[in-house]
Amino acid sequence: MVKDVNKVIEKLSKKELVELVTKLAEEDGTLRDKLLAKNKRNSPEQELKACQKWFDSIVKKHGDRHGFIVYSKASDFSLEATDILEKAYEVEDPLLGMEIAFLVLKNAVDAFQYTDDSGGDIGYLVSNAMDTIRGLVLQERTGELSADTIMFDRLVGYSESEAFEGWEEYRLELLAIGAGFADQPVLRDKLSVKLRDLLADYAGDDHSSYEAEQILWMLFDLVKQYGTQEEEHQFLEEHLSYSSFRKEAIERSRNQGDYDRILALALEGEELDRKLPGLVNDWRRARYEAYSGLNRTEEQLKLGRELLIGGGTDYYDQLEQLAGGDADDFYKSVLQELKQASGWTAAGVYLKLIEKKNDADEMMDHVRKNPNEIERYAHKLADHFRAEVLSIYQAHIEKAASDAANRKEYRRVCEIIERYKPLAGDQSAEEIVGRMKALYGNKPAFVDELGKVK
Repeated sequence: MVKDVNKVIEKLSKKELVELVTKLAEEDGTLRDKLLAKNKRNSPEQELKACQKWFDSIVKKHGDRHGFIVYSKASDFSLEATDILEKAYEVEDPLLGMEIAFLVLKNAVDAFQYTDDSGGDIGYLVSNAMDTIRGLVLQERTGELSADTIMFDRLVGYSESEAFEGWEEYRLELLAIGAGFADQPVLRDKLSVKLRDLLADYAGDDHSSYEAEQILWMLFDLVKQYGTQEEEHQFLEEHLSYSSFRKEAIERSRNQGDYDRILALALEGEELDRKLPGLVNDWRRARYEAYSGLNRTEEQLKLGRELLIGGGTDYYDQLEQLAGGDADDFYKSVLQELKQASGWTAAGVYLKLIEKKNDADEMMDHVRKNPNEIERYAHKLADHFRAEVLSIYQAHIEKAASDAANRKEYRRVCEIIERYKPLAGDQSAEEIVGRMKALYGNKPAFVDELGKVK
C-alpha cells in the first residue's frame, strides 16, 4: 500500500504536490498546524507558540465534544503528540529544543486530567518527553561552566513548574537529570541546596514520605561520589529511620561480616516499624541471619519457627538441621503448630510442607475436609487411597455438573472428566458421561459438550 502511494506521489509535479498538501491541510487542522510548526521562525517564542498550537490541534482532533480523550483514542493521541518531540532535535538551539520538549512534558502531564490513560499511553508520552530532555542534555553538554550553568538552571526552573503539583516524581526526575552536572562543584552545591529546600517542604507531610526518601537518596549519591567515607557513613547513620537506608546499612554490615551490627539494626527496625508487618518481617529475617552468623542457635531456632509459621517455608530445611534429634518428630511438631495457628498464611505453609514431604496421610486428610481440592492431590494419593480418591473425584464432578448453568460451565465439567479419565480409566469416565447424559437430557447444550469428551 505504501509503495503504491509512493509511486503515485513520484509521478506528481511540484505544483500538484503543493495543491494536494494544501487541500489536505485545509481539511485537517492537525496536519495544518504540524506543517506550520515545521517551518523555521525568527524567534523561540514563535517556535513555542507554533508547537503549542500543534499540540492543541491534536487534543481537539482526538477529544470528544467535552474535550475528553477516551481510551480508544489515547494511543493515537499519544503517538501524534510524540511527533512534536522531533522538532526538539531539529532546531539549531539546544536550549530551544529543551523548551519544546518541556512544553510537551507539561502538556502531557496535564493530559492525565482529560484522558483515559488505562493503557498507559500518556505515561508513555511523558517518558518520551523526559527522555528527550535527558538526551538533549547529554548531547549538548560541553563541560564548560557557563554553558552547563545555563542548562542546569533551565532544568531546575522546569522542576519548579506548577504543572507538577501532585506529580512530584516528574519534578524529581528533572532534578535527577540535573545531577548529571554534579561534577561541577558550583552546580553540585546548587543542586544540594535545591534538594534540601525541597526536603524541608516535604517535612512533616506523611503523604510525601516517598518523595523525601527519593531526595535523600539523591543527596546520598552526591555524598558517595564526592564526599569522604566518614561523610558517607554519617549520612547513612542519620537516615536509618527510612527503611531503604536501614537495608543499605544491613547490606554493608553483611559485607563486613558484622552480625552484631545487623542484629542491632534489625531489632531497632522491628521497634520502629512495628505497625508495618511487611517491614517487620524484613527486619526479623535480618535478625535470623544475625543469630546464624553469631551462632546463637537457640534464638535462631525460635525465631526461625516463627518465620516459618508466618509464611517462610524456605526456612524449614535449615530449621530441621538446627533442631537435631529425630527429623520426623520435628516435622510432626511443626505440623501441629501449623494446625493450631489461625489464618490463611499458616494454612498455606501447612499445604506446602505436606506436599514437600509427600505426606499422603496429611494430604488425604486435607482432601477429605476440602473435597473441592481433589484435582490438586488425586495423582499423589491414588496409589495409597485409590478407592476413596475416585469416590471423592466422582462426587466433585457430580457437584460441578449440578452447579453448571451455561455452556462455559458445562465445558468446565467436561474438562474435569477428561482430567479424571487417565486416573480412573476409560470405562469409568464413559460411565460418568453416560449418567450425565441421562440425568441432564433436558439440557441439550450440556449433552452436546458431553459428547465431545475425549
